Amino acid sequence: MGSSGTLSNLPGWLLGVIIVMSVIELALLVVALIVLVRTPSPRLTLPVWAWLLIIVLISTFGPIAFLVAGRRPRETPDAPRRGGPGGRTSAADLLYGSPTDPDERESR
Repeated sequence: MGSSGTLSNLPGWLLGVIIVMSVIELALLVVALIVLVRTPSPRLTLPVWAWLLIIVLISTFGPIAFLVAGRRPRETPDAPRRGGPGGRTSAADLLYGSPTDPDERESR
């Protein structure tokens, strides 16, 4: 009297795939929950309770959705820019000073 719905009846390769996918899903869930707890509320795109429901109830895609779109980027203070367009400078300008910067030129 064998049960036809048990995991022991599956081929070995399919059982391995199921185990690997289960570990990946569990890891995604744990990582998403840790990131959710550590992220300040103002950086979240939805309230904490909404993301918690999405992560837990929508098995694989909920954690992925949170990790991809759940957080706003950090606000970084504007650093003073030097050099040409976009604030780019060459290595020589950084080491020896820009030839157009009067403060860093030596008078000969």
